[in-house]
Amino acid sequence: MPKTKYKKRADGRYRGSVVVGKTKEGKEIRKYAYGHTITELENNLSELRVLYNKGVVIRDEGLTLAEWSDTWLKTYKCNVEDNTKKMYEDCIRLYIKPEIGHLKLKNIKENHISSLLEKMQNRGIGRRTEMTLLTIKQILKKAVKNDYISKNVAEDVTLNKRVIEEKRPLSTEELRLVEKVARNHKYGTFIMTIIYTGMRREEIVPLTFKDIDLINHSISINKAVYFEKGKVNKIKSTKNKRTRTVPILNNIYPLLSKLKSKAHSDNELVFPKKDGQIRTESSLKRTLESFLLAVNKEYEKQQKELNKDFVLTDENKIHFSYHPLRHTFACILYKANVPLKDAQELMGHQDIKILLNIYTHLDKQDKENARNKLNEFINSKNKIKKFTGSKRGQKKNYKP
Repeated sequence: MPKTKYKKRADGRYRGSVVVGKTKEGKEIRKYAYGHTITELENNLSELRVLYNKGVVIRDEGLTLAEWSDTWLKTYKCNVEDNTKKMYEDCIRLYIKPEIGHLKLKNIKENHISSLLEKMQNRGIGRRTEMTLLTIKQILKKAVKNDYISKNVAEDVTLNKRVIEEKRPLSTEELRLVEKVARNHKYGTFIMTIIYTGMRREEIVPLTFKDIDLINHSISINKAVYFEKGKVNKIKSTKNKRTRTVPILNNIYPLLSKLKSKAHSDNELVFPKKDGQIRTESSLKRTLESFLLAVNKEYEKQQKELNKDFVLTDENKIHFSYHPLRHTFACILYKANVPLKDAQELMGHQDIKILLNIYTHLDKQDKENARNKLNEFINSKNKIKKFTGSKRGQKKNYKP
């Protein structure tokens, strides 16, 4: 058996080192890495060299979570998508650093992380809590690989399911109401296009008439915007870096056809601001607020026809963000029995598990609805028995 240049320890791991500097006396300073296999060790040693070459190798003793978080971002997340990087930065800046950033890596315990997440949950923070836990797990995982700590204490931390926001689609009643309002609302075509194409808000903002093919009834989704401080920082590729083609369904074809007939050029934006410029985040917010105001006016009118004493409140009014509109398209694909792989392509999901989770949830809802309908049917049959009696030819008076 050939000899290896790495020493195998008593615990079964291999150890290697990288020179990361010298003392004042000229003595080499080494940083050690470990791995259960030679390949794993060499990968870890390569990461150490990258850190050193970038000038971000930090002392082991006294290394805080805040310091390592900055190093982790600079080293391991420098090439991720802009939106993803911003998500990591926000989680670290807004939640991790203020609460536990001062702690030394070696002193962090599971309860520190659980306490942070509980505070976020109590503040009603949903999605960001989920992302913060994901971020901490990745940060500590790399700290283990670099031998700053021996164990990832966040690995077994979980969130209380009740605080995770459910990405529910519009209900059938809400969708009917939205479609009715959209017929006469200035932003109706914009909202309907999101619902029936599944475009993300970052994808519909830079959409041009060149992307709309009325002859083949299709839209090419080939770009997205990156928002920074509310404004478009740049136009980039889509989230999964692929161009996808979605059909223009019959109910939105006349709407888009009408818009395109008024366009001056193919490069013109389909849904710009009033001044013709590309939309900002505040513009998107105002658009949705305006449309929801109209939806709730119509909803209040309909409810008052059924009950004159109905009062519209914050608790009973209809509210949704842009994401549920996209989620509604996934629901439509499910109801239309579109194969999972085709639906994944139309939604632009890189990981099919995302859509699979949606389909599983919708399937569960259908089963619950079926059970409720069966129970309603059985209950109604029981009421009929009370009217007719149980013996043949014998009449009984109904007593509620």
